[in-house]
Amino acid sequence: MVRPRDLGSDISHGWGVRRSVAEDYLFDQPVLLGSQRIGPDLANYGGRSDVNGILTRLYDPRILVPGSVMPSYRFLFETRKIEDAPSRDALVLPDKFAPAPGCEVIPVRRRARWPPIC
Repeated sequence: MVRPRDLGSDISHGWGVRRSVAEDYLFDQPVLLGSQRIGPDLANYGGRSDVNGILTRLYDPRILVPGSVMPSYRFLFETRKIEDAPSRDALVLPDKFAPAPGCEVIPVRRRARWPPIC
């Protein structure tokens, strides 16, 4: 949903480089616009956040925002043993959430193994 000008700008909050416009939603099917905003404007989110931050938010949003109601998408990741060197795609997680020593969490293009190896 494009935020009306009188509700403040996402740009002023540092959440993007331009305002969302109705044209941004032109090819969305179905268009899921409501009458109330639940969170910040996510237009251009990829341009204002680093890859590790985006993947960490998908892995477990409560790592970055305690109390977040966003669900965790851990099934998009795999915990595996580090073989020769850590993968360049491995998540950089805070110590409290990091996998066991010698293991890493990486995004996968296929369904992850369950239960995890590590």
